[in-house]
Amino acid sequence: MATITALLGVVVTFFFNIRSNRLTRQGLDQDRELARQRMEQDQAVAEATATRSERAAEVAEEHSSRIVDALEKIAASGSVSAHSAPASKVRWQLRHEQGDRYRLTNEGDLTAHTVELDTDETLPLHALEGDPDEVGPGEALSFIASTSMHTRDRTLTVTWAEANTDHRQRWRNPLPPRPSRRA
Repeated sequence: MATITALLGVVVTFFFNIRSNRLTRQGLDQDRELARQRMEQDQAVAEATATRSERAAEVAEEHSSRIVDALEKIAASGSVSAHSAPASKVRWQLRHEQGDRYRLTNEGDLTAHTVELDTDETLPLHALEGDPDEVGPGEALSFIASTSMHTRDRTLTVTWAEANTDHRQRWRNPLPPRPSRRA
């Protein structure tokens, strides 16, 4: 009887040992899978961050070339008269309003016709308010821009035509940062 009891104890111990090993392997497999998923997610975030940096550099370069062009025009014309009025044009201002809502205002003195807003596919725009067919001086378009950590590019591209022209103009600017939640 003692031999049978001891043998039964060995069989039960062996069974529990096999079960414990199986559960340990399953746990290790799950840990490996979670680590792989975290690595893929970290890589996607790193790629999105790198793309945002590249796009920000492109926008900065575009702004710099506009400044250089303007300075070259000023230099070519001689000097700027204190009495000369600035040329009429559409001039955009992009501001954060609240939450994910932004406001694009025409602060120039000409009307922008057939205004189009474009962003990277990872930055969808929703709930456009205002008339994009004609945005007059002082008028604005309001929209929601849904950003996430996977947003590759936060740049808004605005294209429009001024009155009596077919020439489309373009303005690019990154979305302004949201205010800090710490107060």
